[in-house]
Amino acid sequence: MRQPRHLHNSLSSKDRIDICLSEYAVLYSLVTYRLNALDVLIPAAPGALLLPLGVIGSAPASIQVVTMTGLPLSTIWLLAAAMNHARSLTDAVERIALIEEAVNAAARAELIAFQSTHPSRGQTRTGKVTVEVVKGAAAVLLAGCLYLTQEFAALPAYLMPAYAVYIAVVAGALIYMYWRGHGYLYRPVSPLPIHRQPDGR
Repeated sequence: MRQPRHLHNSLSSKDRIDICLSEYAVLYSLVTYRLNALDVLIPAAPGALLLPLGVIGSAPASIQVVTMTGLPLSTIWLLAAAMNHARSLTDAVERIALIEEAVNAAARAELIAFQSTHPSRGQTRTGKVTVEVVKGAAAVLLAGCLYLTQEFAALPAYLMPAYAVYIAVVAGALIYMYWRGHGYLYRPVSPLPIHRQPDGR
């Protein structure tokens, strides 16, 4: 809930800076969490997606069918997770940059400036590598599922066209997700309570 204007105006510049620095600390905790999650996804995604394909030939036919059906769907979840972490990380980093600018303006000195002066600020840099790794692993897995299903005759021949359509639908969903999230930029909607008031406080 937004505070009444008279309460907001009663805050001194120091109060506003303290509020922003509290948000600053919380955001850096979020950045740490998102970075750790993305660091886990980078090595785990290719292995989690592609390892089952390496042993599918020795599995019973029923297991092959279940695996070849479930694996493509898992790529949607994994790409969505990677993109959500990357988007949240982008939001947190850009908000931190805005807080740095606001605090420096209120203090009339450059006190904190790492994110606000970063050379790649304004670009979709955070988490991009992880998203690209997951996207590549998903593409290889879908192609591998289609090939191995034919190679090991995991499905009856009359079901292969339906399976090919299934793979195409999953691929289309992945492309749509990537297209919607690609180039995402943070757009602030909540103002910082730090601007100086006409009375100079």
